[in-house]
Amino acid sequence: MAWFVFERYLQIEAYRPALEKKIADTTGLPVSIGRLDLTLNPLPVIQADTITVGQGDFRLAAERALIEPDMQALLHRDIRLTAVDLFELNAVMPADPAELRSRLREVSAHMAKPKSGKIKIVLDRIRAEQATLFLGTAQKPIFTGDLDLLDVLSPTPSGRIDAAVVAMRDEIRGGGEFSVRRGPGGKGIEAFKGAFSMDGLQLAKVVKNQKTPRVLLEVDGAFSGTDTRNLTVNLSGDIEPAANARQLGESLEGPFLAKAIWDGTTVRLEDVRWKAAGLELAGDVARTEDGAYRLSIPSATVGAYTLNPLFAMMPSKTFRIEAGQEASVGLEDLAVSLTRDKQPGLERGRITLVGINLINAEQKDIARNVKGALVLEDGTVRVEGLKGAGLELTGTVVPDFGAKVAKLDLKGTFALSRESLQPVLNVKSIQEVGGSVKLERIAGTFGSGKGLPKDFVLEGSTEKARLSLKTAGFVDVFNPVSATFTTEGKV
Repeated sequence: MAWFVFERYLQIEAYRPALEKKIADTTGLPVSIGRLDLTLNPLPVIQADTITVGQGDFRLAAERALIEPDMQALLHRDIRLTAVDLFELNAVMPADPAELRSRLREVSAHMAKPKSGKIKIVLDRIRAEQATLFLGTAQKPIFTGDLDLLDVLSPTPSGRIDAAVVAMRDEIRGGGEFSVRRGPGGKGIEAFKGAFSMDGLQLAKVVKNQKTPRVLLEVDGAFSGTDTRNLTVNLSGDIEPAANARQLGESLEGPFLAKAIWDGTTVRLEDVRWKAAGLELAGDVARTEDGAYRLSIPSATVGAYTLNPLFAMMPSKTFRIEAGQEASVGLEDLAVSLTRDKQPGLERGRITLVGINLINAEQKDIARNVKGALVLEDGTVRVEGLKGAGLELTGTVVPDFGAKVAKLDLKGTFALSRESLQPVLNVKSIQEVGGSVKLERIAGTFGSGKGLPKDFVLEGSTEKARLSLKTAGFVDVFNPVSATFTTEGKV
């Protein structure tokens, strides 16, 4: 009987307009609560139905809330809520990140203002299971998960989130915890810290390039700071091949460390350390606000296990590149960029090659065990003595990635053989060829499948070469052959 009398005396529905007004005054957003009801047995619980905070593309809505109040505080016309459980919580936020930041700043600034009125609200805990987040007018949520927030309206709120995030059409599982210390009077944020973990993120979709190897990222992160406009996150994790990954994906499997830094306009990955079966890398990556990337690699080594599947992604009808068993490519002080429209830029760096083989379309060797160095200088590739069995080259290559051509200016020697001539000549009539050619210069602007260019230049000589031609049942043998040749602009 005492509980019944207390329930009648309290008349909880009478508090609904005051509660709506208090939340609206605190957040600066419109608030509506459909109904309040109080149950005192076995424990005091307030049920609120159809709650909405905000409007349009910036709102929170819950079908039902179970609220555990502090009854002593209610009798003093204060509202202290020890726990709030939200059911069917849906949030809608602007799809534009700048608009979202602006709205959140407005709410934060409003909450920091001094409040009038005699009713004080204290909120100890908010819980929500299977809450959803929608961006703009999207029909499917990008976030579904569980929330557990503590001391929400206090100077030191904290919480934990466990969720499935839909990003780039993939579901990414993750969880994290955080804590915040607000400034004096609730103005701004003095300090924050947290940690998170996630798995299932596809690298190809992160960099928005479907040619990227099919690997999955598992990431753990930790962060702390005093300025949300300058955020540093310490990352660690593993790269794993996806279910349908081929050798390239398998060769990239391994642990990594990095620092992710946000300075308000640019996202950077610094101090990246990645060691895999076919790769060892240290470097930095920056992504600017306009979507361009810049990659800096102080050092990296790529082994044959990774090189061969990479070379397989560069098809040619006349030859292919193959990494020998002990092959490697080393990178030193490399700096390259990628514009928003995916155009590469070569700034600087040194690339060292060891154990690379060139194979023609008939699977015969053009040159074996090629080694040497390439130096990148402001868009130019300087060839520093590529040497191998059957080949020696120096000179420069200036690629134009937009036009898909490269301007070559090279010199060197190469061994004459059916295999070395097959990529450029019809060798069906050549029965035997030997010797070597000394190239004083070979130059021109070459493009794949475009034949000899109009600015083609060829100067060189051959000594003590031999040639056997088979035509119409006859074999003509030329041995030895010595010649000089030059052409400029025509062949």
